Amino acid sequence: MQAQISCENTLTSEGRRNEKWEKVHLPSSFHNQNGSTRVPTFVMLPLDTVTYGGNLNKPRAMNASLMALKSAGVEGVMVDAWWGLVEKDGPLKYNWEAYADLVHMVQNHGLKLQVVMSFHQCGGNVGDSCRGRTPIQVYSDYMRSFRDRFRAYLGNVIVEIHVGMGPCGELRYPSYPESNGTWRFPGIGEFQCYDKHMRASWEASAEAIRQKEWGRKGPHDSGQYN
Repeated sequence: MQAQISCENTLTSEGRRNEKWEKVHLPSSFHNQNGSTRVPTFVMLPLDTVTYGGNLNKPRAMNASLMALKSAGVEGVMVDAWWGLVEKDGPLKYNWEAYADLVHMVQNHGLKLQVVMSFHQCGGNVGDSCRGRTPIQVYSDYMRSFRDRFRAYLGNVIVEIHVGMGPCGELRYPSYPESNGTWRFPGIGEFQCYDKHMRASWEASAEAIRQKEWGRKGPHDSGQYN
């Protein structure tokens, strides 16, 4: 999910007051001088890019890797921003410094950054404590803190935000429930739920490739969970 962020319209009630700003975003692409189209390549960084202690893991190696990726022609990198690391010291006590170091490093190499809002510990999932708040409050506070800390980089260095869909991906598209035996690795999962934003994005994508009928309902021939 690609998200454009404005300072006035980002989260919860702020977003509801400004629904006119809601947009459907198609996949990004760039045009070369000869008119051909290319899809930008982003490389996923290791899940332990930020350590449990709140530091950037192996910064010299990271710097060398980013330099190599830039030389290889990639557009940027993607990193998980772990709630369990950023807010581990207590409710509303956020430590973004390791991610700030990464943002500066990415900027210095002329790369772009995609950030995944991962709402659980690095290595944990179901059962993570919300510390006296509802999950929606935790998510809202967390993303608002991210927005405030990295406001100057949104839209230029940080070009995409991906929003995690539950501690263990319960709301992902497609979904793969494992605990009750419905799914087993490496099954591809199954589309099992929709909302208006997902449907609108689907319809817009189908329209863009001149297959409008594909966007009218969910897939009918995509197989089962496994």
